[in-house]
Amino acid sequence: MLITVVNHEHNAEAVALSGRLAPFGDVVSIDSGSKLEDHLIDAFDLKLPNVYYTGLLNVAVEQAVARGHDELLFICSDVSISDCDFLVAKAREALADDEVGCFAPCVPGSPHLQMRPRGSGSMREVAFVEGMCFAARIGLLRKFCPVDTKVNLYGYGLDVVLGYHAMKENMKSVVDDRVRVHHPRETGYDTESATAHQNRWLAAQGREVLRFNRLTRMDFFQTRLGFGLLRKFYWG
Repeated sequence: MLITVVNHEHNAEAVALSGRLAPFGDVVSIDSGSKLEDHLIDAFDLKLPNVYYTGLLNVAVEQAVARGHDELLFICSDVSISDCDFLVAKAREALADDEVGCFAPCVPGSPHLQMRPRGSGSMREVAFVEGMCFAARIGLLRKFCPVDTKVNLYGYGLDVVLGYHAMKENMKSVVDDRVRVHHPRETGYDTESATAHQNRWLAAQGREVLRFNRLTRMDFFQTRLGFGLLRKFYWG
């Protein structure tokens, strides 16, 4: 499993997080157009122009393939993680199950109901996992990566499409209630532009993807009852 820490303007946090993760696997830190302080210029493995979320995911997948990894743990640098060892261990545990395609910790206050802690004390299946901290099989990610940044620069909707491809491959997307991370609600993006990019890109993925996105975004289908009905509809 390749662990990537991707960064834009959370420089000190990114360097610190990369250092905390280093004992637990192969870590690559990737910066996207930040104004780096002099003492941090050499702290990143890759320094890119501002390629936004989509470009960072493309490069992370590319790095995993180049380094011979079958799995990617992708973490944005503004994510707060209390126990890096536990996070990595649970991500590996999840993907050791051939039926699991992607994994994420729970996120208190997430805009997605399914990502919020539910106290299950275990992993639970969801339609898709949020994209700021997740692990996935490279084979699933390569079904839609690299994404054309001219069509979808900001990365809205990529998490849903990952969940869709997991479903198509009869794999589960899981959230682990034993692992909590925290993430600020603000994206720093122009939401209107990001949504327009998402809609344009999703339309090119086909009607089935559009329907999956429409249904899984609804709060009802992110509840236990709603997801149970959704799962029966898609998986039988």
